[in-house]
This record gives sequence, C-alpha cells and structure tokens, in this order.
Amino acid sequence: MRTFHLAFASYGRQHPFPGQVELRAAIHRLARVAGQRLVLFGIAAEQAHVLLHCSRPTAGLLSRAILKSLRAVAGPVGLEPARLQPVVDADHLLWLHDYLIQLPLRTGAPSPLALWEGGPLPDLLGARWVPGFSQRLTALLPGYDPAHACRLAGLTGPPAPLPPHQARLLGIGRIGAASAAAMAAPPSLSGRSNPEVLARRAAARLARGAGLPPSELSFAFRQTRRTAYRLATAPLPDAALAALQLRLGLEVASARLSA
Repeated sequence: MRTFHLAFASYGRQHPFPGQVELRAAIHRLARVAGQRLVLFGIAAEQAHVLLHCSRPTAGLLSRAILKSLRAVAGPVGLEPARLQPVVDADHLLWLHDYLIQLPLRTGAPSPLALWEGGPLPDLLGARWVPGFSQRLTALLPGYDPAHACRLAGLTGPPAPLPPHQARLLGIGRIGAASAAAMAAPPSLSGRSNPEVLARRAAARLARGAGLPPSELSFAFRQTRRTAYRLATAPLPDAALAALQLRLGLEVASARLSA
C-alpha cells in the first residue's frame, strides 16, 4: 500500500460547499466512504484535496465513490473527477500536510487559519470527532509532532482542553457552537442526525459539569428542563467530550493570538 493524493476541482471554479452545513456534511461523507484509509483532507473555495493510504486499484475505486458522495451534499456547483497522483515519499507527504494546513491562505477563506474547519488541524489535535475517521498520520510520518501544524496555523503550540470552570465563563451559546464544530454537525443543532444528537449531548454534559443551570440548557436547545437534564446524562463517547473541550481550547488560544 502507498499514499495517494486526490485533487477535486469544481466546474467553473465555484464553491461547491459554500456554508458550514455543506462543508460539515462533506466531512462526514469523506469519513464514511474512505474510513480508515483516509489520511488527511482539505476543502476550501473551489478545491477539495484527499489523501488516502491504500492500494492503487482501491484508490481508483475510492476516487469515484468519494466524487459521487461529495456531489450528493454539494451545492448547485458540481465537482470534476479527481486528479490522482501517488505520494512519492515522506518529504512529499509532509509537504502536502503543510499545503493543506495553509490552504485557506491560497484560496482566500475568511476564517482564522487555526479555526478553519475544512482542513486537517482539528483532527490532528483531537478537536474534532467524526466516527469512522481516526488520525493515522503518525504511522506514516514517524516522529510527527502536531506542534508543527499548530505553528503553521499561527499558534504557539497545541492547545490544552478547556476545563469546565473556564467553559462556564463562555456560556452555553459558545459551548453549543463549539460542540457543533467538534462533531461536524449542522450549526443549528435542531435536527435528529447522529452528529447533532452527539453535539447536544456533549454540550449538555460539559455545561452540567461547569455548573450551568438546566434553564440555560433548556433555552439553548429549545427543550424542556427535563429533556435538557436527560441530554446531560445520556450516553456519550469519551472522545466526543474530549473533542469539545479541545475545540474550545483551540478557540481560546486563537482568540488570544488575535487579541
């Protein structure tokens, strides 16, 4: 097996994933289709880059499957079939890593580089939890340190998870928004999809641990206090809660640099 780089472009160089809903849906599609073969990805403006570790025949099959899957959640702008190239060696892989971390600088994406959701940094840091996708870059690049990615994104180093007592100061609104980002869920958190359910549970669990009253959870999620309490005690993977706290830590670290 070896690593392959799939580069998708949009027809007319338009944005196929113009908003958070489309972008986060695309991330889940990538994880679902590529699974453990997915190494890194970067989606910004009219570009989508995917790195896979697999055999050459599998890379070709996955290229077509990913294209079909991404087209299903893209906006009215379509994606062209991928250009598929093998990754030559570890230096080439590291170069692609650096390129994907800083892709928004080349495409004019508006969000702060460290908080850009279309790239691999949240996954490299554990600040996003998407079932089916586990970070495997360290297996392909022995000695890889996520601090390198942080520096490329303008941070001084990997952020620390935000403890509950500090999350309390941010309020349920910020906690809920960060939880949606950490689960790659639609930002409204009003639906019943698995990412939205997990995001609500993680936000409620952290808010309860932070000492926020049930009334705030009830207001934030537009539910009764009893339902909000049940959210805070519902089953939740440890990795999901950890991703939320790391996402909040990433937001705080980015804000400090901006200030």
